[in-house]
Amino acid sequence: MLHMGYAGWHAGLGGFVGKRTFSVMHDGFGVQHHAMEFDRTVMFALGKKVAGADITLKYLSMRATELAISNPDVTVKSVILSVGYRF
Repeated sequence: MLHMGYAGWHAGLGGFVGKRTFSVMHDGFGVQHHAMEFDRTVMFALGKKVAGADITLKYLSMRATELAISNPDVTVKSVILSVGYRF
């Protein structure tokens, strides 16, 4: 994962290689609900700190195989808008 910031803006780019099953993502807020074997993940994030809040837009693209029915080349794409506030 590569993360950089400047003047209240921040951006990140990262990925995973290797196989994993039942992925847990987003600090535990995203959990795969059935058996999928992921072999590639690419992610990008862009955000801005505004008045104590951190607003971030994230994009993830993952490639997997559903294990129970052996369905190869499943693509999972997610767009996430998160708002964090520190107090």
